[in-house]
Amino acid sequence: MKRRNLDAEGFIVGANYWASHAAHKMWEIWDPDTVDKDMALAEDLGLNAIRSFFWTPQLNPFPGVINTSVLDRFEEFLSICASHGIRVFPSIFVGHMSGTNWDIPWRQGRDFCADPYMIYWETDLVRKIVSRFRGNNTIYGWILSNELPNYTGSMSAETATVWTRAMYQAIKEEDPEALVGTGDGARCEVRPDYDGFRVEWIKDHVDWFGVHLYNYFHFEKGDNDELRKSYHIPCRLRYVDIDNKPVMLEEFGLSDLIAGKEEAAGYYRSVLYSSLVNGSCGCMAWSLTDFDLPEEPPYEYQPHELVFGIADAKWNVKPQGKVLADFSSFIKSMQIDGYQPPKSECAIFVPYFMYEDHTSHSAHDRLRTYRMLEESFTLAKMAGLDPDFLRDINRLSEYRFLLMPGGIRLKSPQWVILEEWVQNGGVLYYSYFGVLGGVYAQNFQNLFGCRQHLRYGLISQSEEEPVTLQATTRFGSFAEGDRIQIPRGPLGRESGYLPLEPTAARVIMTDSQGHPAVIVNETGKGKVILSAYPAEYMLINSPEANASTRLHDLYLSCAGEAGMEVRFKEKHPSLETGLMIHETEDKELLVVINHSFAPVKSNLFDSLRSEELAIDLEMKGVCIYSRKGDEAWSPIPLES
Repeated sequence: MKRRNLDAEGFIVGANYWASHAAHKMWEIWDPDTVDKDMALAEDLGLNAIRSFFWTPQLNPFPGVINTSVLDRFEEFLSICASHGIRVFPSIFVGHMSGTNWDIPWRQGRDFCADPYMIYWETDLVRKIVSRFRGNNTIYGWILSNELPNYTGSMSAETATVWTRAMYQAIKEEDPEALVGTGDGARCEVRPDYDGFRVEWIKDHVDWFGVHLYNYFHFEKGDNDELRKSYHIPCRLRYVDIDNKPVMLEEFGLSDLIAGKEEAAGYYRSVLYSSLVNGSCGCMAWSLTDFDLPEEPPYEYQPHELVFGIADAKWNVKPQGKVLADFSSFIKSMQIDGYQPPKSECAIFVPYFMYEDHTSHSAHDRLRTYRMLEESFTLAKMAGLDPDFLRDINRLSEYRFLLMPGGIRLKSPQWVILEEWVQNGGVLYYSYFGVLGGVYAQNFQNLFGCRQHLRYGLISQSEEEPVTLQATTRFGSFAEGDRIQIPRGPLGRESGYLPLEPTAARVIMTDSQGHPAVIVNETGKGKVILSAYPAEYMLINSPEANASTRLHDLYLSCAGEAGMEVRFKEKHPSLETGLMIHETEDKELLVVINHSFAPVKSNLFDSLRSEELAIDLEMKGVCIYSRKGDEAWSPIPLES
């Protein structure tokens, strides 16, 4: 992972913006004095960017016709922003806003992204707008839409890619220096009804990926684990980090009606600092202010949308706004753009069907797999690891330790490449997942060192709750007799275990019935650790399961088999340790984040420097240390 900025101005701290007096009607009810006060607030908070929105039904009432008064007001808006040192990301096609859709009058049922008539006039609109504002330095970058699949519905990846390419080319032809993002939110796998803009497909037609994510987007009923939810956004930022593109947290936030004041501030704190250490080039809150518009659609029937601001409608800053201001102050004072995280030695593998279309895999398959990938990311972070997400199996040589949770399926040639990597010294962790009935690997016995004894069409199901795995020998941090307890989760094929008979592998853990539960196969210079239980799937189907399991210790022990040395030891599993190293000077920053809503006290031992830090954090608290040369770690105050 490497943090990549959009341009030389560096890290972006911003907010999504509609004028506080009028919300989405700001171009119709234009009030430059109020807008100036809004931007003065943004400046006082230390923001350097905002994301604005055109209102497409008003901007483009007929094909080829632009409401020039909107563009005139937008030009004045840019001048106001510039006077406060604020740069702007305008969003062009906006028919969806705050949970409601407003259609373009002349669309008349046509496919917004596939109909040639629509694409012709959409590119015409894009060209005219970009041409008028070409070279205006206040414009940071153009954003094509606002969560377009919420307006159009899911679409094929082909349709989304062709549309993105058409809009991207139209902008670049008018202004080759312009930066372009899609505004879709980069969340296809998170919502099965939101497919289309897959990062793997559109990567050649964008200049950054923008993530939009909110914690009330629960994956499935019953998903209630505070650590996994806290890693929801950091995981997504890492997942879409492909092709050397910058990744921005383009939307995040919460309503006052969804969280308490202290809890809201804590949420902001953990999201901001964890996004920083997980490679984001910027964070933009939703939104700058509240709106006092209770009778205005969509707020009349969605009152929670009135109070998403980091300040209220009278410019009074909320606790989360203060957190954002402190974060901005830290970014500037530490000149954070000179720091980068160390290269990761471990990765989580992303299977081909997450981005390729195959009739044998549905949107539900992708959602379920993504949930297990996210759980694996959470466990790795709990263990003190810092995993990348890997799609190209030909890049395995860049990593020492590979995680494959949930019975990941590979193409047949990929299994051969994987076995060669292990033979050459790689260490693989693989957990079974019974939905397919088996492990679909033609080299199964050679790779895993065992035979399976599945009964065709039947499930081997544990009846105990929770499932207890007991170490039969010392392995990493586990002494003989130590246990891991995992909630069983729902009964059925998905939570069944794999009955196996070791041939070359050795058993390191058994279940309560004495069945082999975790085995290690030493093959060539490497090792394969196989969990016969679908541990990650069991955890995602049980509330608050990560707080009571030691599965993260198994991850850490497996990493140790790969020769990985976790630098910061003895940490509490709720803590994330984000190390950043200066690119040209002998300086380091250590960001410690509490991902729990409970306070945490913990010792943290820097094994490289033989130095111990006493950590005492409030709920969702953050502390930061710096060091230079041979100096000891010293704390950095966060309050501005």
